[in-house]
Amino acid sequence: LELLVKCGCTDDEVRLVRLLLSNTKLRVNVNGTMSVEFQSFLGAFQGDCLSGCLFTLVLAGALCDLRALLAIELDRPLLPITDSGFPLDTEYADDVDFNDEDEENLRILLPLATEVLNDWNLFVNEDKTDFTHVCLAKASEKDENGKKLAGNESWRKSITLGSMLCTKEDITRRICLGYSAFNKYNKAWSKKIPLKKRLLLYEALVVSVMMYNSSCWAAPKYILEKLDVVHRPPSSSQIHFEL
Repeated sequence: LELLVKCGCTDDEVRLVRLLLSNTKLRVNVNGTMSVEFQSFLGAFQGDCLSGCLFTLVLAGALCDLRALLAIELDRPLLPITDSGFPLDTEYADDVDFNDEDEENLRILLPLATEVLNDWNLFVNEDKTDFTHVCLAKASEKDENGKKLAGNESWRKSITLGSMLCTKEDITRRICLGYSAFNKYNKAWSKKIPLKKRLLLYEALVVSVMMYNSSCWAAPKYILEKLDVVHRPPSSSQIHFEL
């Protein structure tokens, strides 16, 4: 609630949030069996209309404290961006990425971030924490198996926010996921279902999977043509388009 005041919320708005968070009672459904009712004293439960906004607010507060600590411990700027415009951290929902030109700084940062976020009742999932070295290998470089490294760097298959960092690799993966989604709902492509309904299902269940995060892609034309090829055959042969 103190964060709401710092953000400029009025007394009425703070009072309303306090009322919505007070006397929160929950029940848990485990395999169809409901637990006894219990009272929650920490934040809003997931799915509550306020939970997303309040989580973002708390995470922002925690990151402000973390940045202040990192300014002391690692001499990182308080505003998370370098003079050259390089972002030092990026956030989306509950995913946070920290960037640095020295990996050792990031390894020092991890326990500091865990400690600060714990103070805010936020928890770092270290099982999902990866260290990714983004670089472009020279044409002459090879890996331990003698394979050409340029164009095959390990970071290209690293996933952030559901997408691979390399657009080419991400599109290849999206094609496989699209095939999987198409086969999973194979019964939906039957002629028993009206064509208009099949098209809606195809757009919702298959195209949405293949085109996820496509607004971030920067791919050469021949890669995008592969996506077009994948998109066409099932549409014509198995969904039974009728002209």
